[in-house]
Amino acid sequence: MGVLDIFRSSAKAAETASSVINKSTDGIISGIDKMVFTEEEKTDVRQKWFETTVDFQKALMQEALPSAVSRRVLAWMISGVYLAHITFASIIWRFNEKWAEFVINNVIERVEFAFGAVISTYFIYHGIKQVVKK
Repeated sequence: MGVLDIFRSSAKAAETASSVINKSTDGIISGIDKMVFTEEEKTDVRQKWFETTVDFQKALMQEALPSAVSRRVLAWMISGVYLAHITFASIIWRFNEKWAEFVINNVIERVEFAFGAVISTYFIYHGIKQVVKK
C-alpha cells in the first residue's frame, strides 16, 4: 500500500502542476490583452468621457440659473454687512467703547438672524447632507 501511494501522489502532483500552469498562462494572456488598447475600448472610454462632460454641463447650468445667482448675491450681501459691522465695531472699540457697543447691539438686533439663516442654509444643510450620505 505504501508503494502504491507514491503513484497516487505523483498523479495528484501532476494535476496540481497542470492547474497552476493553466492559471499562470491565463494570467499572462489576460495581462497581454489588457496592454493592448483596442478601438472598441477607446470608443467606450470616449463615450464615458462624453457622458461625464454632459452631466457636468447640466450641473453647471443648474448652478447658473438666475435664482441660484441671486441667492448667492444675497448671501454675500448679508454676510458682507454682518462682517463689515463686526469689523467696524472692532476698529472703533479702541476709540469709543459705547459706540462700538451700540454697533454690536444693532448688528445683533437687525442682521444676526439673517446671517444665521444664510449660514445655516448654505453650509449646515449641505454639511448634514454629506454626513447622511456617508
